Amino acid sequence: MNKFLILTSLLMISLVSVASAQTVSTTQLSQHSFTKWKENFKVSYFGELLGSNLEKWDDNQYNDLGEKQRTPTNLYNQFGLQYKVLPTTSLLLSPRFLYQIGDRNDLKPEEDQNSVMMEDWLIGVVQEIYKSKEVTFNGRLSHRHPFSKASRNELIDSQIEYQNSITWLATQGITLVHQNTYRYYAYEAARNEDRYRINFTTVLNYDFNDKWKTQLFNEWDLQHRATKNGGKDVNKQDWNYFEKYKNHVALGVGYAPTKTLTVMPFVKALNDENWSAETTQMGLWVFGKIL
Repeated sequence: MNKFLILTSLLMISLVSVASAQTVSTTQLSQHSFTKWKENFKVSYFGELLGSNLEKWDDNQYNDLGEKQRTPTNLYNQFGLQYKVLPTTSLLLSPRFLYQIGDRNDLKPEEDQNSVMMEDWLIGVVQEIYKSKEVTFNGRLSHRHPFSKASRNELIDSQIEYQNSITWLATQGITLVHQNTYRYYAYEAARNEDRYRINFTTVLNYDFNDKWKTQLFNEWDLQHRATKNGGKDVNKQDWNYFEKYKNHVALGVGYAPTKTLTVMPFVKALNDENWSAETTQMGLWVFGKIL
């Protein structure tokens, strides 16, 4: 039922957007018609290879305390498919999967043992709210479908998100991106729990030239997680109770062999209160434009 309501809401938003666009001229609509699919269709790729820490190379990952985890080193793959249905409105589909490279022998029987495992997919609507030569401001309403075994094990029925994204072209070589994401987790009836998360992500990009670039990345998550009816800690039942889930800072230096591909090794500090080799993760980002 929850999935039906979510998908219905997304459909209604699309219909409202179509209705509000009735004042757009016929010339404008023809420029964004379905017959010109290649002009309206965009496909991008993002990959994140997560390794161990700076202290010791291992085929398992380490947490923010420097402790070895069951999770193997892996490659996260995400495709972004956007189709423009109106001059400022696009439909979004984001398939995601994970390739587990490291040792999977430490995983529990109920965890996904496959080398290639499905991640949660995202479907939604992206709305361009404001755009100028230097600044772009977008809104996105989406539903994250629980395809992954981890989400199914946690009895997650769906995840509903709203995101604001602002991109500022400060100079020809400097770009600042900031995103606020508000997520609600809907659980199956067997799990009596409310859970919300607020994510703040800030990315500063600097291009040295056409080939070399660097990126400073910061991700800060606040999370509310409590049972719906009572609990040991009454304060955690308040709707506005939040606690820090994580704060990750990363620095990467990248090379672009082509205009549509960038590879960027990075180091990521997993613990903002204990900066050390044990709590600093190595990795690789891959940014690609397919269409």
